[in-house]
Amino acid sequence: METRLVLAAASIIITGGCLAFFAVRFSNPFLKGLGWLAGSFACGTISTTLLTLTGKAPEFLTGFVANGLTILAYVFVQSAILELSERRSKFSRVSLILLGLWMPTTLFFTYVQNSHQMRIVFGDLLVAAQAGQSAFYLFRRMERGLRAPAWYTGAVLAAFAAFNVFRSTAVGLHGIAQDILAPSELQFFSVIIYLGTALGVALGFFWMTTAKLRFTLEHLASTDSLTGAANRRNFQLLCEKELSRSQRSGEPFSLLMADIDHFKEINDRHGHEAGDTVLCAIAGLLQEQIRPSDTLGRWGGEEFVMLLPACELEGAAAIAERLRERVSHWSAPSRAGNLDVQVTISLGVAMFRGRGDTLDDLFRRGDEALYQAKAAGRNCIRSVD
Repeated sequence: METRLVLAAASIIITGGCLAFFAVRFSNPFLKGLGWLAGSFACGTISTTLLTLTGKAPEFLTGFVANGLTILAYVFVQSAILELSERRSKFSRVSLILLGLWMPTTLFFTYVQNSHQMRIVFGDLLVAAQAGQSAFYLFRRMERGLRAPAWYTGAVLAAFAAFNVFRSTAVGLHGIAQDILAPSELQFFSVIIYLGTALGVALGFFWMTTAKLRFTLEHLASTDSLTGAANRRNFQLLCEKELSRSQRSGEPFSLLMADIDHFKEINDRHGHEAGDTVLCAIAGLLQEQIRPSDTLGRWGGEEFVMLLPACELEGAAAIAERLRERVSHWSAPSRAGNLDVQVTISLGVAMFRGRGDTLDDLFRRGDEALYQAKAAGRNCIRSVD
């Protein structure tokens, strides 16, 4: 098949992808990275269109501009990935260095020593480096929940980088026709692989954005928006799972219930903004002190709960005392925003008793223990066996 026709077909397909990405981006602005990916496809569209005009348009456009847009397209893929992973900078140093290398080498092999062969050799190596960088980032840096689509997209980009290294080597050793549109199996397969990579990256990126959206929605549905702790519904579900695990394994687990002492006075005296600051600070302190396997939840108002798997009553009481002491030291006095506030907590401790015990009974005992701590003067712990 004639190379010009293959390029024209590729240009039409990539144009469709570009328009689709722009449409999705503007109708769903909360989907990260699609704007950059649309820009990548736009670069690909213009580049392939210019290549089809080889021999009919100025060489500056069909050589210098077309090659530059190809590299820029994969720089924009990297920018899309960085935006999806919520990185502050959208351009990596490696991308900027590669763009800086591309310009002088392409100008030299276009106007000083006009060599289509050397433009392909250096251009392919730069594209391989950029695609390889993006693949490396996807393999190493993507958050949990996005790993499967990230690995898929990274594999596509890594394979594309490997092909570009192969093509650069083949062209460097065996040469290539000066006319890019001359019949050539290598040129034909190059266009097919470029098109397949574009479609593969598009599929992978849509997979990543939908996974990211699902992960975000699940996070919002399961966490308290103010403190970041598990919300009441999610905490109850986690307790049910731990109950089932405990019944199978016979391992105990414990519950801590913590209440900020005199919290209403903080709100009344300093305002709700100061109260929210205290809530977030206390949640952070509790999260720092509990074990990685434990779960912190906000039960409501100024009350927090903690699920302690594989922990008996004595160990849970020791953890509760450590939490109480940490908060007490933080607030002696501590600073919430620009306000000096004295904060202490009271804690109730209860342990799951095994067969015949229920979560309702466990929470009732934890609440009873917390009530005893409040009645004992606050800033202390009590446990109910």
